[in-house]
Amino acid sequence: MHGATPEWKCRLFIPSPLRRRLNANLPAPAAIRYEQRMRIATAAFTLLLTACSSLPSTSLPDDGSRLHVVLFWCKPDMPAAEREAMPRELVEKAARIPGLEAVWNGRPAGTPRNVVDNSYDLMLVMRFRDAAAAKAWDTDPVHLKLVARFQPHFAKVVVYDGK
Repeated sequence: MHGATPEWKCRLFIPSPLRRRLNANLPAPAAIRYEQRMRIATAAFTLLLTACSSLPSTSLPDDGSRLHVVLFWCKPDMPAAEREAMPRELVEKAARIPGLEAVWNGRPAGTPRNVVDNSYDLMLVMRFRDAAAAKAWDTDPVHLKLVARFQPHFAKVVVYDGK
């Protein structure tokens, strides 16, 4: 013991018990194999986290959540600027509503099946935490302002509520 510090054979952060084993006179190839295993494990863990974070959002039957689907048919004379602003504005403003868990919008996909209705112009899908949150949406000032702003441009509106 001449006060010399041990030489590190691995440059990765390694938990203490493993570090002690690696530095206990392991030959260099063993340290390299360990580094390779750690890189593979890190990559696998990263892939797992990525896969878990990209799982679809779901609601289970009887979980208490409520779905609110609105189909809009716009009048032919609706200004193009309003037609472009409507989906963005609906989602941005609705997203601030308490109890709203998710909100999506979309246009018809043009699916060529007899059971698919492609005649609407815009779809809004909302998932509320529970029935109370969905009911509160009906009289929420944000909702009422959106209705007042866009209702003159609608030829038809159809709503489907589900649980």
